[in-house]
Amino acid sequence: MTHGGLPDKFLSSECRYHREVLPLGHDAQMRLRQAGIVLPEELASAVEKRKQEFLAGRLCAFEALRHSGAAGKVEFGADRTPVWPVGWVGSITHTEGVSAAVAAPVERVRGIGLDVEAVMSTQTVNRIFDAVMTETERSDFERGQRWSREEFVTLVFSAKESIYKCIRPIAGEFFGFKDARIEVSEVEQGVFNFKYFLDKNIGSLFKRGWQGSGNAYFELGRFHTLVTIPCEAIGSPGS
Repeated sequence: MTHGGLPDKFLSSECRYHREVLPLGHDAQMRLRQAGIVLPEELASAVEKRKQEFLAGRLCAFEALRHSGAAGKVEFGADRTPVWPVGWVGSITHTEGVSAAVAAPVERVRGIGLDVEAVMSTQTVNRIFDAVMTETERSDFERGQRWSREEFVTLVFSAKESIYKCIRPIAGEFFGFKDARIEVSEVEQGVFNFKYFLDKNIGSLFKRGWQGSGNAYFELGRFHTLVTIPCEAIGSPGS
């Protein structure tokens, strides 16, 4: 077990991962100051939970880049999306009690999406079920899964969040939960591999039927999901 407690099989070799426990402790606060990471003015009046999530996410990104040997830190654009240093791609996520980030060099990875989700309540699952689950995914669950309904919907939701985070910055186009569908299978060290299929054209690079893959891992009541697109799948930026 490496990568902050996650199995080796969860991450590809070019990715660097870091996570922090929330709320941030004294050591993390010191590292924030050393890295020069501060709250933007527009978050000065935010609730403490939102402040913690923002700072922890940026700290995780900074540490993931540092583990990669990269200089610099993640800034943020006008729409509050992370802006990674030139030559790097990454993704940031948070859920109850934890924040995490992953980074990779752009010459090897074109896109990357990371998500962590605590298992949803029955009430939340009932509320989002129709918006998230395709007919194929519903059928897969009904045929028999190792998870409860709440766990399986959380897994599908998290996987699609990672897919969106991975593809959206490349395609420059919004797409919804039902524009992608997933199929899950188990592999080594408790890591689940999933294939995903796009059911619509997204930008100029991703056509309907485009297929990719990702990994999922269940730990301490949370699903971790990761999607990467290697450069050879769609080409490097500017190629």
